[in-house]
Amino acid sequence: MLIHLYISGKTGERIALRNAVNLCLRPEWLQYVKKLEKYDETKIAGEGLSKERNLELYMLLLQKHQTGIYAKRPNPMGEKLLKRNERFKQLDILEQCDVLVQLLQLSAIGIPSANLSLLGEAKQSGTMKMANKLNGTKEFLLVNQSVTGIFESRIDLLTV
Repeated sequence: MLIHLYISGKTGERIALRNAVNLCLRPEWLQYVKKLEKYDETKIAGEGLSKERNLELYMLLLQKHQTGIYAKRPNPMGEKLLKRNERFKQLDILEQCDVLVQLLQLSAIGIPSANLSLLGEAKQSGTMKMANKLNGTKEFLLVNQSVTGIFESRIDLLTV
């Protein structure tokens, strides 16, 4: 199983990790996400935001966290989002927008967690940590890549 993550630090006996793969959405969803990120209580209806579209986006993100690359990450969120599906439907439109923005942040590069307290989950949901002892791991690569991505070096941390 190949997972791309950034090592962002160490907390006690655990290594803190962050996403290294960006969320991919169809262009029509990108327009909706832009509206979500700029929503204002006074402009919700005028912006084309709706509970129906919010639910569609929630289900799309749920699918990506259940079967996509995000399902392979440490502390996957797919089952938690599935369990909170009905609760999401009961939220008002502003609360749904807040949850969706948090889920989008959780799926972005570098964001370590999301506040999913409106769904009954933790304020720091989705944090990724792993034990600093790599027992049973066959390969653990540190990839140093130039800013352009042209140059790259790989170090197997199990052999260092």
